[in-house]
Parts: sequence; C-alpha cells; structure tokens
Amino acid sequence: MQNGGVLTPPAYGTLGDAGRGIFRGAPYYNVDFSVAKLWKFKERYSAQLRFEFFNLFNRADFAIANSTSNTDPSKGLTGQFGCACSTPDSQNAVLGSGGPRHVQFALKLAF
Repeated sequence: MQNGGVLTPPAYGTLGDAGRGIFRGAPYYNVDFSVAKLWKFKERYSAQLRFEFFNLFNRADFAIANSTSNTDPSKGLTGQFGCACSTPDSQNAVLGSGGPRHVQFALKLAF
C-alpha cells in the first residue's frame, strides 16, 4: 500500500510483489441476454425492437462473510459473525452486481 492506493503498479520494467490469490471471495456469476429484431421499410425507414434481460437467472451474489473485530462469534447470527447478509453494489444501476433481474424493452424508429 503506497500513498493510500492498494493497487499501485510496480516501476516500469520490474515485477510486482503481490502474491497469488490475495483477493478472495465467492465467484461472480451474471448472465445478460438480449434479443433484437430489425425491420426495414423502404430505404430510409427502419424499426428495431429489443428485449434485454440483466441477471437473467436472478442469481444472488452475496458479499464476503463478515469477520470484522466488532462482531461477536459467541452470539451466533445475532452477532453477525460469518454472515453474508448483503449483496455488493445492489443499488448501483451501472456497476451493480447483486441486484435482482431487470428486463428492458425498447422500440427504436429511425427515419
């Protein structure tokens, strides 16, 4: 860690000293699916209909289990020790990774 950055690149022409497997966590699975149909009317006019599915299989990807020092293992789940109780970035529409399935329909007319 250098100047507040965790992923500081090494000097040009040298190898870094980060070990293998330093970032651990559950694997991330996400399937996005899209279907589109394009209709041409004459030479200048067209219509496109799209169906887009984000997180198609509605799989939940949970955050890493809680093991911080403020949790109490003797209290079980009420102490939140070892609980993966949330999904990461579920509120971020662009970079979110734990949100529910989203379906989007679009009709584009070009002239």
